Amino acid sequence: MAKLVVLAIDNSTQAEIAFDWYVEHIYRPEHQLLLLHCGEVRAPTMPSRDADGWKSALEEVEGKVNALRSKYETKMKNAKITGTVESDFGKPGELIVKVAEERSATMIVMGSRGFGTLRRTILGSVSDYVLHHSKQPVIICPKK
Repeated sequence: MAKLVVLAIDNSTQAEIAFDWYVEHIYRPEHQLLLLHCGEVRAPTMPSRDADGWKSALEEVEGKVNALRSKYETKMKNAKITGTVESDFGKPGELIVKVAEERSATMIVMGSRGFGTLRRTILGSVSDYVLHHSKQPVIICPKK
């Protein structure tokens, strides 16, 4: 039976480090890998709060998501790993925990931004949120 592993991705170096670390240290043929990206659409700046501004913002996000999907599909193919890349919208930490729980994931793997204590306290941290709210084991790969 396949064991689902959720690996959180974005366009950061830390996400690539987490993917590479997973491939090198954890991957097993019975794993089914789900690369999960949380997209965000920023509201158009004034005065472009019209439909064209929103359409442009959505097209920009769609282009970035497609490029990210292509990048990680290539990485999986090169590593001879099967899996899927999915993207959804929402708060990243909440989305990661929700998807992992709904799909009964075996574990969650993610990178760390490497924020210092003060910045993490003020801004919060996706990895901190996932670590404290997930019912699944969480592996956080630090920066190199």
